[in-house]
Amino acid sequence: MSDAWRALTLIGALCVACTHPAAAPTATLVPCAISGVGSPDAPWRQVQAAGFTFCLPESWRPNGRTKDGVDAQAWKGGRSSVTWGLGRPTSIVGPDVTFTVTGQVVTGGTPAPTPLPAEQQCSQPENTQYMIGSVLLVVTQIDCHGTWTTTGWSTNPAIYIQGEAASPEGAQLLLLAMLTLRLTAPVH
Repeated sequence: MSDAWRALTLIGALCVACTHPAAAPTATLVPCAISGVGSPDAPWRQVQAAGFTFCLPESWRPNGRTKDGVDAQAWKGGRSSVTWGLGRPTSIVGPDVTFTVTGQVVTGGTPAPTPLPAEQQCSQPENTQYMIGSVLLVVTQIDCHGTWTTTGWSTNPAIYIQGEAASPEGAQLLLLAMLTLRLTAPVH
């Protein structure tokens, strides 16, 4: 009977171990070195990107793993998110923004009158240039259906940070994060 108890104990231990997955490695928390960012009650952390750093609120979490000393490329905090990369962003409008196109298809006969244009779905992009050290950072902000997309990008070096927020306050936080960008090494 003792062999049966050992087997049951082993099976029980395995079940418990399988229901508690191992924690994924997280980015090492490095406090943001930029003065005036965050507060003692809400500190900010430094994110190590490939050849540059920027800062985010400490409460934000990586969506991915740290690899070769570089933090995850995607981060999430509340109802906002940020990605970073090398090169240029694929779009000034974030990936979570969708557009709806409506109209009529007319076959044969006289075409129907052209409908009035639909109400504007997105605000006009606002571009602002910032000189951060030796880097000219162009920041584009746009609001589409209540999703504020803020994209900070540079051509020399070719890097970008892009974020989405669900409120104007979140968009301001993203802008502040863009302005903490600092080069750490040449970017290829």
